[in-house]
Amino acid sequence: MTSMAMNPSDQERSERLRFAVLAAHQLRSPVSTVDSILRTLLGGFAGPLTDRQRDLLTKADARCNQALASVRRLLAIGGGLESLGGGAEAADVVDAARRAVQRWEAEASQQEITLLASLDVDAGYVYVVADALAEVLDALLSNAIRHTPAHGQIRVAVAPDPSGKTVQVSVADSGVGVAEEDREAVFEPFTRAPSAKGSSRPGAGLGLAFVKAVVEVSGGRVAVQKADSGGAEFVLDFPVAENP
Repeated sequence: MTSMAMNPSDQERSERLRFAVLAAHQLRSPVSTVDSILRTLLGGFAGPLTDRQRDLLTKADARCNQALASVRRLLAIGGGLESLGGGAEAADVVDAARRAVQRWEAEASQQEITLLASLDVDAGYVYVVADALAEVLDALLSNAIRHTPAHGQIRVAVAPDPSGKTVQVSVADSGVGVAEEDREAVFEPFTRAPSAKGSSRPGAGLGLAFVKAVVEVSGGRVAVQKADSGGAEFVLDFPVAENP
């Protein structure tokens, strides 16, 4: 039986991912330790801080949190559910979407982008790691804001499937969009769509791969299509949790 060989780019991405996951495992503990020390200092437990010291430590803590987020994403992409920090449970995706919109309202406003929520159901329970679901929504909103110009619009929607078997979550923007030929590749680690490479806010190419990893390990599926507003629309379908 012959196996299908990966082309060079696939092989290269696979090797890069394997190395990155190994590096993430090694980095998780020391970065977490640094984060703990920074929080101890910011809490005043090592003595009073000047305003300048607090400002610098706050910036360092923010960068440390970014590093931890990248570590979590790499581990999730490479390791599945066990790497997400806990088992799946019934989580209300409507509440998660509402909270995500609240978290990103200020950032969207600063970029002169209108952020809207269209929640067609009071609650929608799906089996997922709750913290990972929040990070999935953050990744999608961060991506949408990064690629939507000023005076644009982003819309977060949650609606039940008519069959009652799935709940659909979508994040649509009026930005640069994703060309049809690139719509599968954007979910691969370290990959960015050609239309996004000229963005003034570059990314590492991990956010959408993390989204796919979390959704699929939760039994769902994710896809990207052209939004009615002209940009990209990321659509997530989660199986409904029975007896939440």
